[in-house]
Amino acid sequence: MTDSVQLVEHLFRRQAGQMTASLARVLGFEQLDMIEDVIQDALLKALKTWPYNGMPDNPSAWLIRVAKNRAIDIIRRDKSWSDKQVLVEQHLNTISNRQDTDAISEVTDEQLHMVFACCHPAISGHAHIALTLKSVCGFSVDEIASAFLTRKATIAQRLVRAKRQIRQHDIQLELPGREQLPERLESVLKVIYLLFNEGYGASAGNQLIRHDLCAEALRLCQCVVLQDELESPQAHALMALLYLQSARLTTRMDGTGDLILLADQDRTAWDVKMIQQGVRHMRRAAAGSELSSYHLQAEISACHTLAPSYHATDWPRILDCYNHLYRQDGSVVTAVNRVAAMLHAEGPEAAQLALDELGTAAALENYYPYYVTRAAIAGQRGLVSEQREYLQQALQLAGNAAVKRFLIKKLAGLGNE
Repeated sequence: MTDSVQLVEHLFRRQAGQMTASLARVLGFEQLDMIEDVIQDALLKALKTWPYNGMPDNPSAWLIRVAKNRAIDIIRRDKSWSDKQVLVEQHLNTISNRQDTDAISEVTDEQLHMVFACCHPAISGHAHIALTLKSVCGFSVDEIASAFLTRKATIAQRLVRAKRQIRQHDIQLELPGREQLPERLESVLKVIYLLFNEGYGASAGNQLIRHDLCAEALRLCQCVVLQDELESPQAHALMALLYLQSARLTTRMDGTGDLILLADQDRTAWDVKMIQQGVRHMRRAAAGSELSSYHLQAEISACHTLAPSYHATDWPRILDCYNHLYRQDGSVVTAVNRVAAMLHAEGPEAAQLALDELGTAAALENYYPYYVTRAAIAGQRGLVSEQREYLQQALQLAGNAAVKRFLIKKLAGLGNE
Protein backbone atom coordinates (compact mmCIF):
# COMPACT_ATOMS: atom_id res chain seq x y z
CA MET A 1 0.00 0.00 0.00
CA THR A 2 2.86 2.37 0.82
CA ASP A 3 4.40 1.89 -2.63
CA SER A 4 1.10 2.84 -4.29
CA VAL A 5 0.73 5.98 -2.18
CA GLN A 6 4.32 7.03 -2.92
CA LEU A 7 3.78 6.45 -6.64
CA VAL A 8 0.64 8.59 -6.64
CA GLU A 9 2.50 11.39 -4.83
CA HIS A 10 5.35 11.10 -7.33
CA LEU A 11 2.98 11.19 -10.29
CA PHE A 12 1.17 14.18 -8.86
CA ARG A 13 4.45 16.08 -8.89
CA ARG A 14 5.60 14.77 -12.25
CA GLN A 15 2.34 14.51 -14.18
CA ALA A 16 -0.02 17.14 -12.77
CA GLY A 17 1.60 19.92 -14.78
CA GLN A 18 1.62 17.83 -17.95
CA MET A 19 -2.02 16.86 -17.43
CA THR A 20 -2.98 20.48 -16.76
CA ALA A 21 -1.23 21.63 -19.93
CA SER A 22 -2.88 18.93 -22.05
CA LEU A 23 -6.38 19.55 -20.73
CA ALA A 24 -6.04 23.33 -20.81
CA ARG A 25 -5.03 23.19 -24.47
CA VAL A 26 -8.40 21.61 -25.25
CA LEU A 27 -10.74 23.10 -22.64
CA GLY A 28 -9.30 26.58 -22.51
CA PHE A 29 -7.15 28.50 -20.07
CA GLU A 30 -10.25 29.95 -18.40
CA GLN A 31 -11.23 26.44 -17.22
CA LEU A 32 -8.28 26.06 -14.83
CA ASP A 33 -10.50 25.56 -11.78
CA MET A 34 -12.37 22.69 -13.44
CA ILE A 35 -9.12 21.19 -14.77
CA GLU A 36 -7.52 21.25 -11.32
CA ASP A 37 -10.64 19.61 -9.87
CA VAL A 38 -10.69 16.71 -12.37
CA ILE A 39 -6.96 16.10 -11.91
CA GLN A 40 -7.43 16.09 -8.13
CA ASP A 41 -10.33 13.65 -8.52
CA ALA A 42 -8.12 11.35 -10.61
CA LEU A 43 -5.36 11.38 -8.02
CA LEU A 44 -7.79 10.72 -5.17
CA LYS A 45 -9.29 7.82 -7.11
CA ALA A 46 -5.80 6.40 -7.60
CA LEU A 47 -5.14 6.64 -3.85
CA LYS A 48 -8.38 4.76 -3.15
CA THR A 49 -8.06 2.01 -5.76
CA TRP A 50 -4.39 1.27 -6.49
CA PRO A 51 -3.46 -0.01 -3.02
CA TYR A 52 -6.20 -2.65 -3.25
CA ASN A 53 -6.59 -3.39 -6.98
CA GLY A 54 -2.94 -3.03 -7.95
CA MET A 55 -1.25 -0.39 -10.05
CA PRO A 56 -2.14 -0.16 -13.75
CA ASP A 57 0.47 -1.01 -16.40
CA ASN A 58 0.63 2.64 -17.45
CA PRO A 59 -0.14 4.79 -14.37
CA SER A 60 0.25 8.10 -16.23
CA ALA A 61 -2.18 7.05 -18.97
CA TRP A 62 -4.62 5.81 -16.31
CA LEU A 63 -4.60 9.20 -14.59
CA ILE A 64 -5.14 11.23 -17.75
CA ARG A 65 -7.94 8.87 -18.82
CA VAL A 66 -9.76 9.22 -15.50
CA ALA A 67 -9.33 13.01 -15.52
CA LYS A 68 -10.53 13.15 -19.13
CA ASN A 69 -13.63 11.07 -18.38
CA ARG A 70 -14.45 13.27 -15.42
CA ALA A 71 -14.08 16.38 -17.60
CA ILE A 72 -16.43 14.87 -20.20
CA ASP A 73 -19.02 14.15 -17.49
CA ILE A 74 -18.90 17.80 -16.41
CA ILE A 75 -19.15 19.03 -20.00
CA ARG A 76 -22.17 16.85 -20.72
CA ARG A 77 -24.01 18.35 -17.74
CA ASP A 78 -23.10 21.93 -18.61
CA LYS A 79 -25.36 23.43 -21.29
CA SER A 80 -22.78 26.07 -22.19
CA TRP A 81 -20.67 23.31 -23.79
CA SER A 82 -23.48 21.80 -25.85
CA ASP A 83 -22.55 23.45 -29.14
CA LYS A 84 -19.03 21.99 -29.15
CA GLN A 85 -19.40 18.94 -26.91
CA VAL A 86 -18.61 16.38 -29.62
CA LEU A 87 -15.52 18.24 -30.82
CA VAL A 88 -14.18 18.65 -27.26
CA GLU A 89 -14.77 14.96 -26.50
CA GLN A 90 -12.86 13.99 -29.61
CA HIS A 91 -9.91 16.16 -28.59
CA LEU A 92 -9.96 14.80 -25.03
CA ASN A 93 -10.02 11.23 -26.33
CA THR A 94 -7.04 12.04 -28.52
CA ILE A 95 -5.09 13.14 -25.44
CA SER A 96 -5.72 9.92 -23.50
CA ASN A 97 -5.16 7.63 -26.51
CA ARG A 98 -1.76 9.01 -27.53
CA GLN A 99 1.15 6.61 -27.49
CA ASP A 100 3.79 7.36 -24.87
CA THR A 101 6.39 8.40 -27.45
CA ASP A 102 4.01 10.91 -29.01
CA ALA A 103 2.98 12.23 -25.62
CA ILE A 104 6.57 12.86 -24.59
CA SER A 105 7.38 14.90 -27.70
CA GLU A 106 4.21 16.94 -27.35
CA VAL A 107 4.37 17.49 -23.59
CA THR A 108 7.54 19.54 -23.91
CA ASP A 109 5.77 22.10 -26.07
CA GLU A 110 2.56 21.98 -24.04
CA GLN A 111 4.27 22.59 -20.73
CA LEU A 112 6.43 25.38 -22.07
CA HIS A 113 3.35 26.94 -23.66
CA MET A 114 1.54 26.62 -20.34
CA VAL A 115 4.36 28.35 -18.47
CA PHE A 116 4.41 31.23 -20.95
CA ALA A 117 0.62 31.47 -20.92
CA CYS A 118 0.51 31.66 -17.11
CA CYS A 119 3.19 34.37 -17.19
CA HIS A 120 0.90 36.68 -19.12
CA PRO A 121 1.61 40.38 -18.32
CA ALA A 122 -2.13 40.99 -17.81
CA ILE A 123 -1.87 38.85 -14.65
CA SER A 124 -0.46 41.36 -12.19
CA GLY A 125 2.38 41.26 -9.72
CA HIS A 126 3.70 37.93 -8.52
CA ALA A 127 0.29 36.32 -9.13
CA HIS A 128 1.29 34.87 -12.50
CA ILE A 129 4.36 33.18 -10.98
CA ALA A 130 2.28 31.75 -8.12
CA LEU A 131 -0.28 30.50 -10.64
CA THR A 132 2.38 28.80 -12.75
CA LEU A 133 3.94 27.09 -9.74
CA LYS A 134 0.50 25.81 -8.72
CA SER A 135 -0.92 24.80 -12.09
CA VAL A 136 2.11 23.71 -14.09
CA CYS A 137 4.61 22.68 -11.40
CA GLY A 138 2.20 21.03 -8.95
CA PHE A 139 3.26 23.17 -5.96
CA SER A 140 1.07 23.29 -2.89
CA VAL A 141 0.06 26.66 -1.45
CA ASP A 142 2.46 26.00 1.44
CA GLU A 143 5.37 25.47 -0.94
CA ILE A 144 4.57 28.62 -2.91
CA ALA A 145 4.38 30.59 0.35
CA SER A 146 7.78 29.19 1.32
CA ALA A 147 9.23 30.19 -2.07
CA PHE A 148 8.05 33.77 -1.58
CA LEU A 149 8.67 33.84 2.19
CA THR A 150 5.11 34.97 2.79
CA ARG A 151 1.87 33.75 4.35
CA LYS A 152 -0.37 31.06 2.84
CA ALA A 153 -3.32 33.44 2.88
CA THR A 154 -1.38 35.89 0.71
CA ILE A 155 -0.64 33.19 -1.86
CA ALA A 156 -4.25 32.00 -1.86
CA GLN A 157 -5.36 35.57 -2.61
CA ARG A 158 -2.86 35.84 -5.46
CA LEU A 159 -4.14 32.63 -7.03
CA VAL A 160 -7.74 33.79 -6.86
CA ARG A 161 -6.74 37.15 -8.36
CA ALA A 162 -4.79 35.49 -11.17
CA LYS A 163 -7.71 33.27 -12.21
CA ARG A 164 -10.09 36.22 -12.07
CA GLN A 165 -7.80 38.20 -14.36
CA ILE A 166 -7.65 35.29 -16.81
CA ARG A 167 -11.43 35.41 -17.13
CA GLN A 168 -11.60 39.20 -17.28
CA HIS A 169 -8.96 39.52 -20.00
CA ASP A 170 -10.01 36.34 -21.85
CA ILE A 171 -6.41 35.11 -21.74
CA GLN A 172 -5.79 32.18 -24.11
CA LEU A 173 -3.36 29.29 -23.77
CA GLU A 174 -0.89 30.16 -26.48
CA LEU A 175 2.78 30.89 -26.96
CA PRO A 176 3.17 34.66 -27.39
CA GLY A 177 4.60 36.16 -30.56
CA ARG A 178 8.30 36.88 -30.92
CA GLU A 179 7.84 40.54 -29.96
CA GLN A 180 6.06 39.54 -26.72
CA LEU A 181 8.63 37.00 -25.53
CA PRO A 182 11.02 39.38 -23.71
CA GLU A 183 8.29 40.69 -21.39
CA ARG A 184 7.45 37.13 -20.30
CA LEU A 185 10.83 35.43 -20.37
CA GLU A 186 12.01 36.94 -17.08
CA SER A 187 8.97 35.50 -15.27
CA VAL A 188 9.40 32.13 -17.00
CA LEU A 189 13.00 31.93 -15.81
CA LYS A 190 11.88 32.88 -12.28
CA VAL A 191 9.41 29.98 -12.29
CA ILE A 192 12.13 27.56 -13.39
CA TYR A 193 14.47 28.94 -10.72
CA LEU A 194 11.90 28.52 -7.93
CA LEU A 195 11.01 25.04 -9.18
CA PHE A 196 14.66 24.01 -8.92
CA ASN A 197 15.05 25.63 -5.50
CA GLU A 198 12.20 23.58 -4.05
CA GLY A 199 13.81 20.45 -5.49
CA TYR A 200 17.27 21.37 -4.20
CA GLY A 201 16.05 22.02 -0.66
CA ALA A 202 12.47 20.91 -0.08
CA SER A 203 10.61 23.22 2.29
CA ALA A 204 8.79 20.31 3.96
CA GLY A 205 8.56 16.51 3.98
CA ASN A 206 11.04 13.78 4.84
CA GLN A 207 13.42 14.19 1.89
CA LEU A 208 15.68 17.22 1.54
CA ILE A 209 16.16 16.78 -2.21
CA ARG A 210 13.35 16.38 -4.76
CA HIS A 211 15.23 15.00 -7.75
CA ASP A 212 12.10 15.04 -9.92
CA LEU A 213 11.68 18.80 -9.46
CA CYS A 214 15.36 19.47 -10.17
CA ALA A 215 15.21 17.36 -13.32
CA GLU A 216 12.05 19.12 -14.50
CA ALA A 217 13.62 22.55 -13.95
CA LEU A 218 16.66 21.49 -15.95
CA ARG A 219 14.43 20.18 -18.76
CA LEU A 220 12.36 23.35 -18.96
CA CYS A 221 15.46 25.54 -18.97
CA GLN A 222 16.94 23.41 -21.75
CA CYS A 223 13.73 23.95 -23.74
CA VAL A 224 14.27 27.69 -23.38
CA VAL A 225 17.94 27.89 -24.37
CA LEU A 226 17.48 25.53 -27.33
CA GLN A 227 14.94 27.84 -28.99
CA ASP A 228 16.46 30.74 -30.89
CA GLU A 229 13.68 33.16 -29.98
CA LEU A 230 14.07 32.40 -26.26
CA GLU A 231 17.84 32.07 -25.94
CA SER A 232 19.49 34.89 -23.99
CA PRO A 233 22.52 35.47 -21.72
CA GLN A 234 20.19 35.43 -18.72
CA ALA A 235 18.74 32.04 -19.72
CA HIS A 236 22.24 30.60 -20.20
CA ALA A 237 23.25 31.98 -16.79
CA LEU A 238 20.31 30.18 -15.17
CA MET A 239 21.18 27.02 -17.11
CA ALA A 240 24.75 27.26 -15.80
CA LEU A 241 23.50 27.69 -12.23
CA LEU A 242 21.19 24.66 -12.47
CA TYR A 243 23.93 22.43 -13.91
CA LEU A 244 26.52 23.47 -11.33
CA GLN A 245 24.09 22.94 -8.46
CA SER A 246 22.85 19.62 -9.88
CA ALA A 247 26.42 18.34 -10.12
CA ARG A 248 26.54 18.20 -6.30
CA LEU A 249 23.09 16.76 -5.61
CA THR A 250 24.08 13.14 -4.94
CA THR A 251 26.65 14.14 -2.31
CA ARG A 252 24.35 16.39 -0.27
CA MET A 253 22.75 13.43 1.56
CA ASP A 254 24.18 10.30 3.16
CA GLY A 255 22.74 6.79 2.91
CA THR A 256 20.26 7.46 5.72
CA GLY A 257 18.93 10.68 4.19
CA ASP A 258 20.84 13.03 6.48
CA LEU A 259 22.30 16.32 5.28
CA ILE A 260 26.01 16.54 4.41
CA LEU A 261 27.45 20.05 4.53
CA LEU A 262 29.47 21.34 1.58
CA ALA A 263 32.66 21.20 3.64
CA ASP A 264 32.20 17.46 4.17
CA GLN A 265 31.06 16.42 0.69
CA ASP A 266 33.10 14.04 -1.47
CA ARG A 267 34.18 16.30 -4.33
CA THR A 268 35.43 13.35 -6.37
CA ALA A 269 31.80 12.16 -6.58
CA TRP A 270 30.52 15.38 -8.13
CA ASP A 271 29.19 14.99 -11.68
CA VAL A 272 32.02 16.15 -13.95
CA LYS A 273 29.86 16.24 -17.08
CA MET A 274 27.33 18.50 -15.40
CA ILE A 275 30.11 20.80 -14.21
CA GLN A 276 31.45 20.99 -17.76
CA GLN A 277 27.97 21.83 -19.05
CA GLY A 278 27.65 24.51 -16.40
CA VAL A 279 30.95 26.09 -17.43
CA ARG A 280 29.93 25.94 -21.10
CA HIS A 281 26.69 27.80 -20.37
CA MET A 282 28.58 30.35 -18.27
CA ARG A 283 30.66 31.17 -21.35
CA ARG A 284 27.47 31.56 -23.38
CA ALA A 285 26.03 33.77 -20.63
CA ALA A 286 28.99 36.13 -20.92
CA ALA A 287 27.74 37.49 -24.25
CA GLY A 288 26.64 41.12 -23.99
CA SER A 289 26.82 43.42 -20.98
CA GLU A 290 23.96 41.98 -18.90
CA LEU A 291 24.72 40.98 -15.31
CA SER A 292 21.57 39.32 -13.99
CA SER A 293 21.02 37.69 -10.62
CA TYR A 294 21.51 34.32 -12.34
CA HIS A 295 24.95 35.41 -13.58
CA LEU A 296 25.97 36.27 -10.03
CA GLN A 297 24.51 33.10 -8.52
CA ALA A 298 26.15 30.95 -11.20
CA GLU A 299 29.48 32.61 -10.40
CA ILE A 300 28.97 31.84 -6.69
CA SER A 301 28.15 28.22 -7.49
CA ALA A 302 31.20 28.00 -9.76
CA CYS A 303 33.43 29.26 -6.95
CA HIS A 304 32.18 26.44 -4.75
CA THR A 305 32.18 23.75 -7.43
CA LEU A 306 35.52 24.50 -9.09
CA ALA A 307 37.50 24.97 -5.86
CA PRO A 308 39.91 22.05 -5.37
CA SER A 309 38.92 21.87 -1.70
CA TYR A 310 36.57 23.57 0.72
CA HIS A 311 39.45 25.45 2.36
CA ALA A 312 40.57 26.72 -1.07
CA THR A 313 37.17 28.32 -1.76
CA ASP A 314 37.45 31.93 -2.93
CA TRP A 315 35.26 33.45 -0.21
CA PRO A 316 36.18 37.09 -0.99
CA ARG A 317 34.97 36.53 -4.57
CA ILE A 318 31.76 34.92 -3.30
CA LEU A 319 31.18 37.82 -0.91
CA ASP A 320 31.74 40.30 -3.75
CA CYS A 321 29.07 38.49 -5.81
CA TYR A 322 26.64 38.58 -2.89
CA ASN A 323 27.30 42.30 -2.43
CA HIS A 324 26.33 42.90 -6.06
CA LEU A 325 23.37 40.55 -5.76
CA TYR A 326 22.08 42.24 -2.61
CA ARG A 327 22.22 45.63 -4.31
CA GLN A 328 20.12 44.13 -7.12
CA ASP A 329 17.36 42.34 -5.22
CA GLY A 330 17.66 43.23 -1.52
CA SER A 331 16.01 39.93 -0.67
CA VAL A 332 16.06 38.19 2.70
CA VAL A 333 17.66 35.09 1.19
CA THR A 334 20.48 37.10 -0.38
CA ALA A 335 20.97 39.12 2.80
CA VAL A 336 21.43 36.01 4.94
CA ASN A 337 23.69 34.29 2.39
CA ARG A 338 25.77 37.45 2.18
CA VAL A 339 26.30 37.45 5.94
CA ALA A 340 27.27 33.75 5.83
CA ALA A 341 29.84 34.50 3.12
CA MET A 342 31.13 37.44 5.16
CA LEU A 343 31.63 35.12 8.13
CA HIS A 344 34.08 33.07 6.02
CA ALA A 345 35.70 35.98 4.21
CA GLU A 346 36.04 38.58 6.98
CA GLY A 347 35.31 36.83 10.28
CA PRO A 348 32.55 36.83 12.93
CA GLU A 349 32.80 40.47 13.98
CA ALA A 350 32.19 41.82 10.48
CA ALA A 351 29.42 39.27 9.95
CA GLN A 352 27.75 40.28 13.22
CA LEU A 353 27.77 43.95 12.22
CA ALA A 354 26.23 43.10 8.83
CA LEU A 355 23.60 40.99 10.55
CA ASP A 356 22.70 43.77 12.99
CA GLU A 357 22.22 46.15 10.05
CA LEU A 358 19.44 43.92 8.69
CA GLY A 359 17.16 44.80 11.61
CA THR A 360 14.25 42.60 12.65
CA ALA A 361 12.03 42.29 9.58
CA ALA A 362 9.19 39.77 9.89
CA ALA A 363 10.50 37.83 6.88
CA LEU A 364 13.80 37.33 8.71
CA GLU A 365 12.15 36.22 11.93
CA ASN A 366 10.34 33.40 10.11
CA TYR A 367 13.30 32.28 8.00
CA TYR A 368 15.19 29.45 9.68
CA PRO A 369 18.55 29.96 7.82
CA TYR A 370 18.69 33.39 9.47
CA TYR A 371 18.93 31.72 12.88
CA VAL A 372 21.37 29.09 11.58
CA THR A 373 23.62 31.94 10.45
CA ARG A 374 23.26 33.72 13.79
CA ALA A 375 24.18 30.46 15.49
CA ALA A 376 27.29 30.07 13.32
CA ILE A 377 28.44 33.59 14.17
CA ALA A 378 27.79 33.06 17.88
CA GLY A 379 29.70 29.77 17.74
CA GLN A 380 32.79 31.41 16.22
CA ARG A 381 32.60 34.13 18.87
CA GLY A 382 32.50 31.50 21.60
CA LEU A 383 28.97 32.37 22.70
CA VAL A 384 27.68 28.84 23.19
CA SER A 385 24.51 29.83 25.04
CA GLU A 386 23.45 32.16 22.22
CA GLN A 387 24.40 29.55 19.65
CA ARG A 388 22.12 27.02 21.31
CA GLU A 389 19.26 29.53 21.50
CA TYR A 390 19.49 30.36 17.79
CA LEU A 391 19.67 26.70 16.78
CA GLN A 392 16.55 26.01 18.82
CA GLN A 393 14.74 28.85 17.05
CA ALA A 394 15.85 27.48 13.69
CA LEU A 395 14.59 24.03 14.69
CA GLN A 396 11.15 25.42 15.50
CA LEU A 397 10.88 27.06 12.07
CA ALA A 398 12.38 24.34 9.85
CA GLY A 399 9.78 22.32 7.96
CA ASN A 400 11.95 19.62 6.43
CA ALA A 401 12.68 16.47 8.44
CA ALA A 402 16.28 16.18 7.21
CA VAL A 403 17.01 19.77 8.24
CA LYS A 404 15.42 19.15 11.64
CA ARG A 405 17.62 16.09 12.19
CA PHE A 406 20.70 18.11 11.25
CA LEU A 407 19.80 20.87 13.72
CA ILE A 408 19.09 18.36 16.49
CA LYS A 409 22.56 16.85 15.96
CA LYS A 410 24.11 20.32 16.08
CA LEU A 411 22.34 21.02 19.36
CA ALA A 412 23.41 17.68 20.80
CA GLY A 413 27.00 18.45 19.87
CA LEU A 414 26.94 21.57 22.04
CA GLY A 415 26.40 19.51 25.18
CA ASN A 416 24.80 20.94 28.29
CA GLU A 417 27.22 23.74 28.93
